[in-house]
Amino acid sequence: MPALALHLAPSLARPEDLAGGVAVVIDLLRASTTICFALHAHAAAVRPCEEIDEARRIASELPARMVALGGERGGVKIDGFDLGNSPAEYTEPAVRDRAIVFTTTNGTRALRVAAAADRVLVGCLANLSAVVSAAWATQRPIHLVCAGVLGQPCLDDTLAAGAIAAAVERRAGAPLADDNAILAADLWSRHGTSRTALSAILRRSAGGRNLVGVGLASDIDLCTRIDTAPVVPELHKADWYIRPQ
Repeated sequence: MPALALHLAPSLARPEDLAGGVAVVIDLLRASTTICFALHAHAAAVRPCEEIDEARRIASELPARMVALGGERGGVKIDGFDLGNSPAEYTEPAVRDRAIVFTTTNGTRALRVAAAADRVLVGCLANLSAVVSAAWATQRPIHLVCAGVLGQPCLDDTLAAGAIAAAVERRAGAPLADDNAILAADLWSRHGTSRTALSAILRRSAGGRNLVGVGLASDIDLCTRIDTAPVVPELHKADWYIRPQ
């Protein structure tokens, strides 16, 4: 069984620990889910950016018909951008064959930290089975890196990490050895068996409360659906584009 470790926030994932492994970046509400939806809808790639000005600059260097700007601050679409951070926006008519230049509050920053790993995947509930299979197939140590909220651990990412950790444990047929992973898998076992229960607890999270506050509560339900976008996004560090594996 490949070793599995859960890092509850990017600041808790040391580069020397990630080296040689495969990192799975998790931002359930909503960057990871949106990236999966975009690639499942045949976007050509996703280019994560930390800053708004960086995203605008990169988008300006690409042919207009081949690019879309996507992202949020405070949960809402950035002024002048084509798309926000709602998975529902990333339909095939909106994104097919386009590069999505993408910036969000937490998820895109977590990718920078995870790049210390040999390989970097993006995971959530929408691609749960696919990302578990891909990470397992590498036979490298698996590091689940939660994006968190403003550098702190958060409930929603921990729940999604618990779902991934529990699936790895079932595949291995051996118990988890990492305390954070055990805690997260237990949290998932108590709240993840029912979409109603899962949606209810996510509404109590900081990210969930923010989405409710800006009128995007429907995104919470969308992010709880398992295996609805079964792609495996992988970050290519040479050019910093995320493409389907």
